[in-house]
Amino acid sequence: MLKFFSRDVDHHLLSHSNTQKGVDNRILFIGDVIGWVGAVALLTAYGLISYGVLDGRSIIYQLINLVGAIGLLVLAVVRRAIPSAATNVIWIIIGIVAIVGIIFR
Repeated sequence: MLKFFSRDVDHHLLSHSNTQKGVDNRILFIGDVIGWVGAVALLTAYGLISYGVLDGRSIIYQLINLVGAIGLLVLAVVRRAIPSAATNVIWIIIGIVAIVGIIFR
């Protein structure tokens, strides 16, 4: 009986573990997708400013940059990459301050 009970407990724990892994994998996947969107946004903003299409003080540049930093922050939080998360929080603050400055200048 103890062996039978042990198998049931093991099966229950394994089932729960697999369900949890499925949820974790979905969260990681969504975080990765959001992170890629953020990376594309940042690279787009950098390219647009580098080739003179946008000015660094334009609201469009700052918004694209902000979206990129938010996307990479989501990825960093999901992946528990604390240095990257901290960098992107600072990047977001800089972007918000820049946007406010542009609006009220």
